[in-house]
Amino acid sequence: MSTSHSYCCRITWQHRLRAMSVFFHLWRLLARSPLSYSFCSFL
Repeated sequence: MSTSHSYCCRITWQHRLRAMSVFFHLWRLLARSPLSYSFCSFL
């Protein structure tokens, strides 16, 4: 039971890291595009 629990935790941890890396990559692309500047000025 403990092994399966740690396995699930590891899966969720890897999934969270992958989602964070994808989000960071998209954020860098947005920061590089001029659209983000107009959006920030709109806010």
